[in-house]
Amino acid sequence: MRGGSSGGAGPVSASDPSDHRHFGFETAGSPGGTSYGNTLLLHSDPVELLTQILTQIRSAKARVWIELYILDSDSVGRLVIHEVESAALRGCDVVLLLDGWGSRRFSRRVRDRLLRAGVRVCYFNPVFPWTTPGRRVDSVLHRDHRKVVLVDDAAFVGGRNISKDYLGDKPIFFDLNLEVRGPAVYDIATVVADGVRQSIGVDLNLPERQAAGPDDCRTSVLELDQRSGFPDLDRAIQSSVETATRSVSIITPYFVPPRWFLDAIGRALSRGVRVRILTAGKSDVPMATSAGRHIYSELLAVGAEIFEMRNIILHAKSVVIDDRICVVGSYNIDAYGSRHNLELGVASVSSVLAAQLESVFDSSIPASAAVSASEWRRRPALSRFIDWLSWRVYRV
Repeated sequence: MRGGSSGGAGPVSASDPSDHRHFGFETAGSPGGTSYGNTLLLHSDPVELLTQILTQIRSAKARVWIELYILDSDSVGRLVIHEVESAALRGCDVVLLLDGWGSRRFSRRVRDRLLRAGVRVCYFNPVFPWTTPGRRVDSVLHRDHRKVVLVDDAAFVGGRNISKDYLGDKPIFFDLNLEVRGPAVYDIATVVADGVRQSIGVDLNLPERQAAGPDDCRTSVLELDQRSGFPDLDRAIQSSVETATRSVSIITPYFVPPRWFLDAIGRALSRGVRVRILTAGKSDVPMATSAGRHIYSELLAVGAEIFEMRNIILHAKSVVIDDRICVVGSYNIDAYGSRHNLELGVASVSSVLAAQLESVFDSSIPASAAVSASEWRRRPALSRFIDWLSWRVYRV
């Protein structure tokens, strides 16, 4: 163990006290185990989320810790960078942990300005460690895919990077984030602090754990870091899918799952569980879409329902099981991420959050194409071959 609503969604309240089932994420070895008394707020509106993040940083009194795969120096990035710099100049503990590959284009001039203001800027596993403040920890395949903004007593966790492609009024991606308040914020801080420790060997001063609030929502902060021996998020999702008795709803943009996940879905379908998958049709990584299509036939044959989002590029990641168990975070439940990435997920037992996520799924169906088993079987041989080849390459 390591040491207002948005988009029509309201705060998540208590889990159902009558449900005494054992859920996989509660013993998955998360940084702080399972905590109660958290408030979770689902954000689907990119303008509202950006406004909330900027407001929180602007009013920060103690710390601003940001961990990202991508930070761009574009119009949205500059807004956040300005507030981060201001927070450091007024004495807050400001840390910016960026992935060494995903943020390789982040302006060195801006980085140096932030360093002069007192921001600790560091890069996880830099590709060229002699040019950036960080150290090589593994092969270049090992990436920090987490997206966390932690400001004093609030944390934002999900799939959004900070750039105009994800936030603001003209994003090209559809995504989801959770705003977390309560004891679980401490658990998120321990994960960010560990990333900084791996990157530059510095220990951050962790915040005090907040007192539990009135909600008794069971929440676990689950990390995935196979290199360091922390498969917690994988284990939690697998265990929870194995408990499913009614439904499993999956939103993921790059549906190239590990074998264990495919097997767990197959067993759920054999038990009569309804399995729905929303993935990307229009994609920023066409090879991932092609690779995912290779396994459609296997899933459609046993009753899975598959939808491809077409009107916008899907980038959200969530799982809902039996209208009660929910996971939202950075993890695509993909074979590459499972093997190589640092990932973070917030798991909870809440019928309220589950209903909000199911509503996101349902409202996306009109703008998505349902994949038909009969039509899929009639695809040209060349398409099937390309999908197979993409599947083999993408599972490096």
